[in-house]
Amino acid sequence: MKSDTIKGIVYSIISAVIYGIVPLMTKEITSAQGATLSGSMVYRFLCSTVFVLVYVCWKKYSLRITRAQFRDLMIFGAGATIFTSTLLVISYRYISLGLATACHFFYPVAVCIIMRILFREKFHRLTYYAIFCTLAALVLLIYSYGIGSIVGMIIAVLSGIGWGTYLIAFEKASYKDLEQPATIFYVMSLTLICYFLYSVVMRTMYVPGTREIFFMVTSSLGLVTAMILTAKGVVLIGSPSVAFISLFEPITCVITDILFYHAVPQGIQWAGYFLMLLSIVLVTIADTAKNKA
Repeated sequence: MKSDTIKGIVYSIISAVIYGIVPLMTKEITSAQGATLSGSMVYRFLCSTVFVLVYVCWKKYSLRITRAQFRDLMIFGAGATIFTSTLLVISYRYISLGLATACHFFYPVAVCIIMRILFREKFHRLTYYAIFCTLAALVLLIYSYGIGSIVGMIIAVLSGIGWGTYLIAFEKASYKDLEQPATIFYVMSLTLICYFLYSVVMRTMYVPGTREIFFMVTSSLGLVTAMILTAKGVVLIGSPSVAFISLFEPITCVITDILFYHAVPQGIQWAGYFLMLLSIVLVTIADTAKNKA
């Protein structure tokens, strides 16, 4: 296996694990008295923007972009990020958190469909097996949580497609040639501006406590790290592979729920998570075979 492939897989696994831990901190932030979701997003993206800006300056990355790159960053960077997070939160009003998460993780399949139809990308046969395993896993998880509101499920699936678009853009948008940390800086800063304007208009800003600030800073640092690693992973192994490896995220969420909330999955849910893990293994083998060819 080529060293770049190994790096891409490792980066993607680490980022998925971090993404799986961040919701634990989000729960602590949003459960605080007087906290609002949009207000907390402002603080989190403010911290994230500062962190990534310090990193960009330390490494002396260029922040120069073209008009076309700025446009794509607005649409596929900040736009896709806000689209994804907003729809996912809206879906919680209709269906349970577990069901929304299961529907959201349709996006590895969505990425493959988009890449095949729009960009004529060909996949290793093991990738098609991974798609089947992922779909089977989602069916099992949706069944285990119970079929909820169809509207809520569609909204959650759309949030996943939004995130899939975000991943594909790192590979296909005009800003694909930018250094990944610079790209993340623009995504963070543009998203921060949008959430800030919304919070000001809706009057949802609030003053967080010391405990919430700690979790905001910690989760922001994790978010920046995960986003940079995800971007690097896309460059090295492609968005479809990163999308499938990101299935480590819900698996990590399950582990944190067991450790911190003692919420043990049901038998059928274990089968679903096992199929997700199998999908990751199949895609990893496919990447190995592709690079040996």
